[in-house]
Amino acid sequence: MKPTTIKSFKLGSQIKGFFLCNQKYLKTTRFGDPFIDILLKDSTGSIRGKIWSNVEYFSSRFEKGDIVAVKGSIIKFNNDNELSLSFINNASKDF
Repeated sequence: MKPTTIKSFKLGSQIKGFFLCNQKYLKTTRFGDPFIDILLKDSTGSIRGKIWSNVEYFSSRFEKGDIVAVKGSIIKFNNDNELSLSFINNASKDF
């Protein structure tokens, strides 16, 4: 199976892969709901990602600078592609 690269992401695609978490911010929506805003990178580019569900759980699973395993879908937000994440975890050798 060919590795998934950020450059190859297409709107509506389902994504599974390993990327560098270059930035991680815990934020709240205007309604006060928590979410995680991250920037993922690989050798082909970068993409912003958001985690909307199970924020406390997923926040404890990785840190800025970690290589992470992710699963999600590509959506359009403010005319840019973003990754709406359903799963993320530190890609340690135990994982």
